[in-house]
Amino acid sequence: MKKNLQNLFLASALIGGSLTALAQPTLTGANINPVIGEMFAIKNSNSSVAPGSAGASQTWNMTGLLVASSGTTTFMSVASTPSGSAFPAANIAGFDGANYAYSNNTSASSLNQGAVGNNVVFSYGNPETILTFPTNFNNSGSDAWQCIFTTSSITFTRSGTTTVTADGYGTITTPANTYNNAMRMHFVQSYTDAA
Repeated sequence: MKKNLQNLFLASALIGGSLTALAQPTLTGANINPVIGEMFAIKNSNSSVAPGSAGASQTWNMTGLLVASSGTTTFMSVASTPSGSAFPAANIAGFDGANYAYSNNTSASSLNQGAVGNNVVFSYGNPETILTFPTNFNNSGSDAWQCIFTTSSITFTRSGTTTVTADGYGTITTPANTYNNAMRMHFVQSYTDAA
């Protein structure tokens, strides 16, 4: 089975508190990686809005997004999770109430080490690079990765490539708030599962 996924994520980097002038943000490990004890609010929408234009000094209006569900992701030590020993290279875990995600976050990068959901363990022998730091407008990177998982007594190897491009920065307005100095990250993930 081959799947091509295109996701558009908006990474908001509020740098230096409240700034009056729109400046090009720089994502670093220190200002974007979660730390143990942090909780992030997650809002999911079934509605869609046009993503707006790429480029410098953009204004993105996402106020038309309607919240369909919400939750939180809590970040904790890997050792405090039930499957932490399966992810020896991870240094932080996120838990959304049902699933665990394991990462190795440093000042140089954020690497996906794997996940556990619905009693399925996704173990990355070759981790997926989510971001490298510092990231500035127009930076782009591509990473080949691989993981193994077993479901219904069948073991699969998932091989893929993730390409990330910082294709814009500016101000984004959501139903919750307006954020200045936001950087737009465009993620394209293509992968194949083979038994």
